[in-house]
Amino acid sequence: MRKYTQQENEWLQENYQKYSNQELAQQFCTRFSTTVYWDTLRTHCNKILGLKKERIIKNIYTKEMQQWLLDNYFNYKNNKSLAKDFNKHFDTKKDVQAITNYCNRVLKIKKVEKYTPEQIQWLKDNYGNYVRVIHLVDAFKKQFNCNKNDTCLQSYISRHIKKKEYDYSSEEKQWLRENFTKYLTYAELTKAFNERFDTRSQTAIRSFCRVALGLKKLGKEYEQGKIVKRNGRLFIKVTNMQGDNNFQKYNHYVWEKANGKIPKGYRLVFLDGNPLNCDITNLDIVEHKTQVGIRHFTIKGEPQFNKKVVECMKIKSQIERVIGDAE
Repeated sequence: MRKYTQQENEWLQENYQKYSNQELAQQFCTRFSTTVYWDTLRTHCNKILGLKKERIIKNIYTKEMQQWLLDNYFNYKNNKSLAKDFNKHFDTKKDVQAITNYCNRVLKIKKVEKYTPEQIQWLKDNYGNYVRVIHLVDAFKKQFNCNKNDTCLQSYISRHIKKKEYDYSSEEKQWLRENFTKYLTYAELTKAFNERFDTRSQTAIRSFCRVALGLKKLGKEYEQGKIVKRNGRLFIKVTNMQGDNNFQKYNHYVWEKANGKIPKGYRLVFLDGNPLNCDITNLDIVEHKTQVGIRHFTIKGEPQFNKKVVECMKIKSQIERVIGDAE
């Protein structure tokens, strides 16, 4: 770590507030004929000298600005036009989002999306005809030839238009309770449900069963010692409890059973490149950094060649370690 002289520290204390961090580093290097990065210099000033930049408050609104916003906020159709005239009137450069946030949070004024009684009635009448809200939004915009914001319209629909009669009826709830365990997956349950009742998505039925009915599929039950294939790898169930936490990678299980626990910082490699071949003769243990190098030289389906690659990489890693200790 670089040591600063008393003269350099005094100069920094006098000039820290005059320049930005990068300008300060440039002036410092020119003044003392040295090379220091600006972030290193800033850290020294903050932690060693206790110097910090004075915060410049940019978003200050005067009383005149506040009154102008209160008087003119609802005279504009959108906040973009409001911000444009505001900056022109007060010769400022505030962005639209900053003015919007200030009006909403500080002045407590906010534009509310207004819908006519005809539009509200149309949404209520057509809410149940669409599986997804975004489809209802598109149909609404075509029906009334308007250009309302999709997000605002979806929010309004979810809060005010959702009808009770579109919720699950008592007959539908009873059917789900009686048939929930008959189907192994939610896809099969959804298909059978839609054949009898209205069209609903798999996600909607799964959420309703879990949250409202308290029904949850536990998946297939495996006995202890059962080996299963997931995402191209083999796992073995090590306990009789339910859940994925009770499964262990099968290659780890085979290695630890024969050689003990895998040391920290080490990884298992498949000599023939096949992750489904967890035979002890096809496994070897290497350091993590060695494993990264092995990936570039091994050939899938050539266990004898790969075994020699692993041995060479181990020797290389050991040589580097010895050289490092000697230095």
